[in-house]
Amino acid sequence: MFRPFLLSALLFAAPQVSAMDMSLGVNVGGLIDLPDKVSKDHTKFGFGPSFGLSYSVRVASVARLKASLQTALQTGNDRVSWEYQVDGETVRVFDDDHFSMLVGVGLLAGVDVMVPGDLPITPYLGGQVGGVWVGTYHSFGGATQPLLDPTQNDLEDSGNVDPYTEQLALMTELHLGVEKRFGETISLSFETGYSMAFLPTKALKKTDESLNAQREAFGWNAIRLGLGLSFHL
Repeated sequence: MFRPFLLSALLFAAPQVSAMDMSLGVNVGGLIDLPDKVSKDHTKFGFGPSFGLSYSVRVASVARLKASLQTALQTGNDRVSWEYQVDGETVRVFDDDHFSMLVGVGLLAGVDVMVPGDLPITPYLGGQVGGVWVGTYHSFGGATQPLLDPTQNDLEDSGNVDPYTEQLALMTELHLGVEKRFGETISLSFETGYSMAFLPTKALKKTDESLNAQREAFGWNAIRLGLGLSFHL
């Protein structure tokens, strides 16, 4: 008997929650990549901008469900490798001295837990998990010139997109913030987050297949700081 009663209560409460405790938010800030064991000697992305959108539903006085879209842009260095023949033997060479740009777009879902009580500023702690699309884009030349396959790259065009990678990965995130509500419709927050994603080795697009060129694996461990504005519906 308990299960039907619980289901009925949830169905009855859902419209009230969705009507009274939904919010749409925007978050603007910056992030920086921390070194990891796998790639700390060759892959590092510096400080860059971040932007996020979120949708939250309050499900209890101290808890809310959250879905968010997060984007990031960083520049730095990563490691690429390719093969060539020396005296009939295959030799693999590496380079991590070129310019690289990382673009990330993540779709995450999770929960926030707020400190209870009627406080002027409310601290909260949350966690999310989801998927992230990551693209790494490069500027090759010099030692990496062999990667610019002339049949796929216009070497005379300054706007040519050099060999790049695209892939999907699992991302987890923990965040801590403080929130101040103004009236019934607006909240302002300051939030710091730590997100983690492992990007396995990925073949470089727009290269000669005989080179077996690839961007080496790395861990993307980003610390994020941001200001948020939420509109309560």
